[in-house]
Amino acid sequence: GSGGAARAVVFALIREKCNSIVISNRNFEKAKKLMQDFSQLFPKIEFASIPLNSEKIERIIKSSQLLVNATTVGMGNVSENSILPDTSCLHKDLLVYDLVYRPYKTKLIQQAESCDVPWINGLDMLILQGIESLKFWMGQNLILDSASYALIKQKLRREICQE
Repeated sequence: GSGGAARAVVFALIREKCNSIVISNRNFEKAKKLMQDFSQLFPKIEFASIPLNSEKIERIIKSSQLLVNATTVGMGNVSENSILPDTSCLHKDLLVYDLVYRPYKTKLIQQAESCDVPWINGLDMLILQGIESLKFWMGQNLILDSASYALIKQKLRREICQE
């Protein structure tokens, strides 16, 4: 994707010293613009952009360590869709991170799971955003122990993710 969530992901990857980032989107011009914005700010990082439906995407995923879906594909009226036409590019050294949390297991996550590829959905991101928002607006640190965090996650999974 190329929206706000994608920008946040790219910035986090840069902060974590990722040295190569490929941005793909259904609208190639948006992917190209995002790549250009970041490549001007961080010239030492290798950036590329490709259309989401490009044949190159499978080759790139085969040599990647992380695949992040920051599009709306997998939720709402496209909940039966995936950004991947097939699973041949998924591999055991890849982590699939789908920012979508409703449904809890998108088609992309189901594809990863069927190939024994580790995955994360967007529910933890939603929870952590909520915690950070409370810190910002309330001016207090909210610290959750692991049991409380697990309880919140379980309730949100049932209520929001409809699981």
